[in-house]
Amino acid sequence: MLLYAALQLRIPITYEMMERFRAFVTSENLQVFVRKVDEIALYKVVVRFLKAVDEELELDLSSDEKLISALIKHIQNMRNWDEYDVDLPSEQEAFIDYTQMLRLMDEHAHILEKYLRYELTPNMKKLLIIHICVSLIRNQRHMIRYQVLIVCPGNAAIARFLEAQIDKNFDFTICDVVTEEKEIPLLAERFPNVDFILSTVALEEMPAPVIRIHPFLKIEDLNLIQQSHQLKTLHARENYLKSFIGDMFYGELAEKLCAETGRIIEEYRVSRLKKAGNEISAALPESHVLFAGKDEDWREAIRHAGRPLVQENLIEQRYLEKSIEQVELYGDYIIVSEGVALAHAGKEYGVNKDGLSLLVSREGIVFFDPGKKVHLLFCLASTGEQDNLKLLQQIVRLGQINGLVQEICRQKTPGDVRHQLAVSETE
Repeated sequence: MLLYAALQLRIPITYEMMERFRAFVTSENLQVFVRKVDEIALYKVVVRFLKAVDEELELDLSSDEKLISALIKHIQNMRNWDEYDVDLPSEQEAFIDYTQMLRLMDEHAHILEKYLRYELTPNMKKLLIIHICVSLIRNQRHMIRYQVLIVCPGNAAIARFLEAQIDKNFDFTICDVVTEEKEIPLLAERFPNVDFILSTVALEEMPAPVIRIHPFLKIEDLNLIQQSHQLKTLHARENYLKSFIGDMFYGELAEKLCAETGRIIEEYRVSRLKKAGNEISAALPESHVLFAGKDEDWREAIRHAGRPLVQENLIEQRYLEKSIEQVELYGDYIIVSEGVALAHAGKEYGVNKDGLSLLVSREGIVFFDPGKKVHLLFCLASTGEQDNLKLLQQIVRLGQINGLVQEICRQKTPGDVRHQLAVSETE
């Protein structure tokens, strides 16, 4: 601290001055303030930050657990991360619009800054962008190679430039580049098996989905293409695998292999469903599931949600009051996904033992934005002795699966809620 002050004031200091200052700190019993970074709270803040970026880019960054873990570790471990000079590539060298990225960092950095209690510098924001770019590149490498047709009538030179842009940014097999309008009516006959068509003009009655793009790709085009060709579902990969088997083998053998492949994948899927529910259901006893009354205030809802943990002496009442205080301080960052919130405070505020409870609200709990009602309010207490990231991931996933929150709210008893959580696909 003394060195920093001397540097700012441009005053030279000696070793003797350092020793005298150290003795002064000791004699006056001065305490060094250290901002502790709570991993669970940081997880929620990082997810909220990525969701804010997602609202404009639509890249589903908040579902990338590797990205979330990387950002958490980076923020926790890089104490002097402003010391690294970062140069982003030019827009000609990659498909990322870095100008747009930097703008989004400026707009949403306050989400991280409010929790960390320090301002993010330009270098810090560039490091965040690099983490996001790594996520995009990693996800692209796991894509199945699509058969793609490019349609760009009117100018052969522009069409070839468009082809080069697509080839550079995506791992596609480009079947052909159509530049003549007279060839368009023949596309269905010539290319019956392409996965989709990238076209600069409107097309009708095509053999595959058509993605309308600009000849000089914009970030919106790249995002649209990326979303269209993401194959994250097990079903899509199963079809690809069966198609591959059909190409490698023939007749009865191919049919038997495809049938056995389908059986194994279904067996695996069911086992994953059961395993997925175990993290939440194992931590959530039936007695810890409660139902909210009508028009319940969010502060009372947090107290209500944590009541079983207090009654069983897993936490003290001050833990819930601290959870409320943090919402008042940081905002509704505890809303981790659509309809799902997670109340939490540091272990130093009265955590005696790990515990999880859930308040189900059919009417919905309003924090600050009436458009963001919470139907599942979890309360998590952690001593820090267990790794809760897997549990956090599954709680977040509840709000990302279409219709699941509503299905849980339709359950009539705590046992039914817990059973629904146990059998739901949360990873």
